[in-house]
Amino acid sequence: MSITYHDLPQYSEEWWEVRRGVPTASNFSSMMTPKKQEFTLSGSMTYAYQLCGERLSQSYGAPEENYQSAAMKQGVLMEPRVRAAYEFHTGHTVKPIGFVFNRDLEIGGSPDGLIGEDGGLECKYPIAKTMAQWMDTLTPQIPDEHKAQVHGSLIVSGRKWWDFMAWHDGFSPLIVRVEWDDYTEKLASCIGQFRRLYSETWMRLIKLNPQPEPVANNPDDDLPPMF
Repeated sequence: MSITYHDLPQYSEEWWEVRRGVPTASNFSSMMTPKKQEFTLSGSMTYAYQLCGERLSQSYGAPEENYQSAAMKQGVLMEPRVRAAYEFHTGHTVKPIGFVFNRDLEIGGSPDGLIGEDGGLECKYPIAKTMAQWMDTLTPQIPDEHKAQVHGSLIVSGRKWWDFMAWHDGFSPLIVRVEWDDYTEKLASCIGQFRRLYSETWMRLIKLNPQPEPVANNPDDDLPPMF
């Protein structure tokens, strides 16, 4: 498996460029229904148009505005604290990383950290109300809205396990470890279907919007052109 690691600050200009047009783990939930865990055409089509738009706007020198919500900004500010709390509670050393690209599958992700040779970390700092809701369960589990992202990180990275950690001041940490399982298999299948849909959509749009010359995914030509 060919994996490329990019040590870039998340939400920096360089970070946005290197992930432009690449299907990423944070959006894998758009490809699969949460309950039946089946491929969803509507969500996948919307995401395919988003990625095609990113690539076409880059080609014409007019990239989309890099939107960052209040929640995203809060996550960036709190991420080091959550990562430090994880290290304290588990004894693991976490290596921050900006972007991971799987060249074989042409998918990527921005994990909150890598652990040794086999693990990774996705950490969240939810508001207190949300943290209380996540903690109110007899069996610790990953919230549905983040499950595809965590399992998707396994698919992107090819690693053996991934930890999800949610933490908020005053609460005990919520730490859940996932390994490759039936859910991961179903998500991998949906990603495969999405890649075919994305490729077909791109080919249609490129005929309607011919490019003046081939354009790579980032200015350093570190990523190959998609498809």
